[in-house]
Amino acid sequence: MLKAGGAEVLIDRERFEAGRAVVGQMDGLQDQAERQLICWSADHAASDPCRHEWRRACAKDPRFQSGVILLARLDGAALPAELPADLHQPLYIDLREDSKPDPWQLLLRGCAAEFGTSGLALRPGRGLPRLSRGSDP
Repeated sequence: MLKAGGAEVLIDRERFEAGRAVVGQMDGLQDQAERQLICWSADHAASDPCRHEWRRACAKDPRFQSGVILLARLDGAALPAELPADLHQPLYIDLREDSKPDPWQLLLRGCAAEFGTSGLALRPGRGLPRLSRGSDP
């Protein structure tokens, strides 16, 4: 959906090259991205490379105020301890089936995209950011 809306989505499995260090390639993609879409799950939390990626994203916005990090919750895994407990707005998009409000609308809004009458469309006058989708565990 994000690609259809015009975002340049930097997905590891589409861009990584064999024979090169995974962590270095992850860091390079993160450095190119304007926003980080972190797909949080039990597998992600257990993965050393994914935890590395999460820590690097947090370093760019440690108080979660600039919208650099889009945290998408995929399962019932405990949320990361780095999320500030004193903030009063939701800090993650809950993509589990039972979540309300519509999490996909929240994700699209976080990426400055929206559904139009013929599918996903850019908001007038706004382009989508370059987005790192994150690493697969």
